[in-house]
Amino acid sequence: MNFNFYQHKYKLGFLLITTFLVFSPTLTAEICKVDDSIVLGNLKQIDNWSLLNIFSPGNEHGSYYRPLIMLFYWMDMAMFEFNTVFMHTVNILLHLCNVSLVYLVANQITLLLKQPLKKDWLPFWSALVFAVHPLTTESIAWLSGRTDLLACIGVLSCSWFLLKYRSDRRLRYLVLAGMAFFFGALGKETTLAFLPGAVMLLCVPLHSSVKKLAYWKTNVAVAATGSLLVWCVVLLRQQAFSSDAPRFDRTILFIFNDLPYAAMVCLRAFGFYIKKLFVPWPLNFAIVEVDPIYELAAIPLVLLFLYILSRWTLVSAMFCSGVLMFFPAFLAAFHQVAWTPYAERYLYLSMALIICPLLYYLSELCKHPIEKKVGKIALVALVVLLTVTTIQRTFVWQTNERLLADVARKSPVFVPILVAYGHVLVSDGNYFEAFRQFLQAKKAPTLGYNPVPDIAIANVYFLKGEYERSESLFCEILKQTEGQSLNAVKAYTVVFEQIYSDRSEPQQGVDDAYELLQGLCGEESLPACFGAGIVAFRKGEGIVARDLLEYVIEYTEDKTLISMTEDELKRLPGANHGLD
Repeated sequence: MNFNFYQHKYKLGFLLITTFLVFSPTLTAEICKVDDSIVLGNLKQIDNWSLLNIFSPGNEHGSYYRPLIMLFYWMDMAMFEFNTVFMHTVNILLHLCNVSLVYLVANQITLLLKQPLKKDWLPFWSALVFAVHPLTTESIAWLSGRTDLLACIGVLSCSWFLLKYRSDRRLRYLVLAGMAFFFGALGKETTLAFLPGAVMLLCVPLHSSVKKLAYWKTNVAVAATGSLLVWCVVLLRQQAFSSDAPRFDRTILFIFNDLPYAAMVCLRAFGFYIKKLFVPWPLNFAIVEVDPIYELAAIPLVLLFLYILSRWTLVSAMFCSGVLMFFPAFLAAFHQVAWTPYAERYLYLSMALIICPLLYYLSELCKHPIEKKVGKIALVALVVLLTVTTIQRTFVWQTNERLLADVARKSPVFVPILVAYGHVLVSDGNYFEAFRQFLQAKKAPTLGYNPVPDIAIANVYFLKGEYERSESLFCEILKQTEGQSLNAVKAYTVVFEQIYSDRSEPQQGVDDAYELLQGLCGEESLPACFGAGIVAFRKGEGIVARDLLEYVIEYTEDKTLISMTEDELKRLPGANHGLD
């Protein structure tokens, strides 16, 4: 049962061309201010690209081990010099690969189930719904979403090879499935959640006459091999990072400290994501919170999931595999692991696996000719609706102003987005609206004082020439943070030079700034020592400035603060200050 490309070339051609046209507006999209601009800035500073550094970075702390994404970034640099049009093109091409793989997987399912009638339409419509679904937009338009695209290639390829093995019983397909699984795991660790699904795809009987324990030796071997691959990924991660990022430890500790609450959080996420799969609206890049009612809605949905699993068929195994793929997203719901507790991109892999069995089940419900006709009309209408929504969404992603305005409207208490949107407005010269966004961010509920909105407001005062208001607010920020906010100190030291250069007695202003920062200095407030060192040099006290900056180097563990301090030391007279 080999795949004959020529029998499917027109359907695949239509799918690929349509998908590319739908997402073509993202080709000219701006670099997203959320993550993408920072990531690109860091990538452009790397001058020692090598496979060893990619797969074994040797970092002290690490959150995610995703060498595959760095490998693709290396290719972006080598071939396109980080040209964003080409980088967006790569994302679309990766999505096209996944669309083709959905087609192949659905086609193989129809062959295994000996459903010739479904073979004519199920692969095409499964791939088309996935191709134009609006929930895929985030992973394609956002350069950082490439991890989902790469992981999905691994998961879908693994699924197809496993199904081919069920058809031909050739060992090479199992080897290729293992390689695909490993590929996906190096792209994004959520691929590891597919291991139970892979076992199910091998274990479930294809027909009722087949014994449930058939080929059990092979299945046990595959499960063991999959576990070994997971262990290999863990070992690679351990040699890449000497320790985990604290946020993972905090999440695990939080879960085990209050298991009943953790269970409710997971139920809420489960109900929300199931709803998103069927009703994706409203679309939001930064989903901060969801209605607790999803906890109740999740209970019957969990029972339905268990019922579908108990059916123990190939279709149910594929469906349940897709549902399991968003289980890792439950960790993000505890507000520790990711910058948003919920995200549409977490469903990219799930949709790729779920759409085919879902359409299969719906077709089984339509037995009567009239029901079939209505079902076809409804499916066409659904695809049109999804396509229009996705095209609209791609235009939203074209500019930072549109995207962040959309998020700010839908998540009006999410401070990072409000501030980012305000900065975009400032760059456009719209100070009034930017000020309004910063004030909205300042009013958002927080556990403690958050200096970020006030820093942004102080910078707006500075840009408008209101230096006294800017200085006064900066002084208040530094006192509120007790000199511990590096962002506040950095922003203050950048603007104070301009503030005092316009004064009739600039030295008095410098003395006041030094007195403020020096009074905040201490082991717990090393950023203030950094700022005091810069101001001391401005006062002409080079020895004091050197002592303060070297004090920061000696006691801080913040790599950003160390780098900034070393740069300032190099500017002092006598650059050979012996940092070694």
